[in-house]
Amino acid sequence: MFREVFVDYTSHNLGMMVPTPYSIAISFLILGIVNAATTSAKLPCEPNANCLKITKTKTQNLTEEDFRGSSARKNLKCIYVNGGKIHFIQEELFSKFLNLSNLYLKNLPLEGETIKKSLVNSNKTKLTHLCLENVGLTASLVEGLYPHLPINLKIFSLRNNSITSLSMDYIPNANIEILDLSYNRNLTLLISRTSPSLKQLLLSYSGFEWNSVFNVHDTCAFPNLTNLEIKGIKVNLSAVDKQNNCFDRIAVLQLSSCDFVNPIERGSFSFFSTLKSLYLNKISNLNHLPTFKKTTKLVQLNLNDVKYTFQPTLENVNSFMNLRKLERLHMQRWKLNLWNSSQLDNLFRPIVKTIENLDLTSTGLTNIPCIVRKMKELKTLILGNNSISSWDGISEETNDKLKKFWLPFNLIESVDPRVIPRNVLDFNLSGNPFRCTCDLMPYKNWALEKKITKIIQDWQTHYHCAEPLYWKSKSLSEFRPKKTDCQPFNDYVITALVLCCLMIVTVVATAVSKHLKRRCQRRTSQYDGSCERQKLLS
Repeated sequence: MFREVFVDYTSHNLGMMVPTPYSIAISFLILGIVNAATTSAKLPCEPNANCLKITKTKTQNLTEEDFRGSSARKNLKCIYVNGGKIHFIQEELFSKFLNLSNLYLKNLPLEGETIKKSLVNSNKTKLTHLCLENVGLTASLVEGLYPHLPINLKIFSLRNNSITSLSMDYIPNANIEILDLSYNRNLTLLISRTSPSLKQLLLSYSGFEWNSVFNVHDTCAFPNLTNLEIKGIKVNLSAVDKQNNCFDRIAVLQLSSCDFVNPIERGSFSFFSTLKSLYLNKISNLNHLPTFKKTTKLVQLNLNDVKYTFQPTLENVNSFMNLRKLERLHMQRWKLNLWNSSQLDNLFRPIVKTIENLDLTSTGLTNIPCIVRKMKELKTLILGNNSISSWDGISEETNDKLKKFWLPFNLIESVDPRVIPRNVLDFNLSGNPFRCTCDLMPYKNWALEKKITKIIQDWQTHYHCAEPLYWKSKSLSEFRPKKTDCQPFNDYVITALVLCCLMIVTVVATAVSKHLKRRCQRRTSQYDGSCERQKLLS
């Protein structure tokens, strides 16, 4: 239906990796990146599978000729153009697609007012998602777009452009719910009226400075805002964390990598009473952990890479005492090895009945905290890059809801399947120094019996023997000892040994019996002879 002018590269075949120290380190780095990515809100501009993707063109122009077929053009709902050499787009091109609902233009070296002219009369379409990312937009070009924005527009992304100021006046007319202005330059928001439709505002790494409560004439500019993402910007928390701060509905607050003018204190976030998800990754200006006294609705808390020595003081032990609804806690790269078992139990006790996802990667743990076995709702437990050699206290009978259990890059040498919680299927033990003896075979048989494909596939690349010497550096997939090696005494051998023992016992018993009988007879004959001699003498 369409002239073939694009190359779709949505899938890649990475091939097999050779296990080296460098690849292991890279694997763990990737693991950390993946974990970090999953903690952020999903980007609003990800095309669906049915989207027409134009990712590489032979020409510098994108015109109506590239979309041949009137029937196809009439029904086309999604267009995704990314990374091509397109400098010019036909004027009013996208207004030709009357049923168009999603339009994504990314990483295009567009010239002049090309982007604005291509969107003229786009208000005739059914656009709800408009993403213009890294296409050379400036503040004046964005203002020129306002008259052409359709009334049904819900998601508007202007990431990674050169926008230094943006007026919010158009938003009430467009009913925009998600506005993404991340990765612009020294951004300033011009607010002169309220925007009741806006629910998500993304300003990460935009040079924006958060030091106001977004008030307009003593009225909240964004009264229905629920998600505020402002990673990597300057924040004056004391200026916004106060009563009547217009954030009565904020549920998600992303403050990772921010530069705080004033350090975070125990009373911080006191006036975010509806907060459910708080992200404080890579924070350096932190004097104390907040007490979360008035943020008791928190469900997710991320405290990864916090540059603060978390000593087991009485205040720190009681840091989570108000988080009795917390379901997900990520504390990567803390020094929990400074804490003893009793202190860790006291720290996690307030969340023991609610926690579902716990990530304690790179915290120096040598054992799994005993309190973990009491976390009956726990579904995901990640303890990578520690010094754990076993998981004492956890067994098939504990943590019966646990499905994801990750212990990569620890000191585990052998695995007893009887101590694996019964519902665990995602069981990551990559990078551990396995002792490849017969004691390891029950674990391999467990994975094969449960048909856990992911684990079995990873044996080739991420699981290797450390001992004994003749198996060292070989993958677990190669470790296949013979049955006779692991079963030196089979049934026939055992039966033969038992019979031999019985024969030996019988022979010995017979010999002893005969010896005693002969001895008895000798004594009897000696006794009888002495009597006869006595008679003769008398």
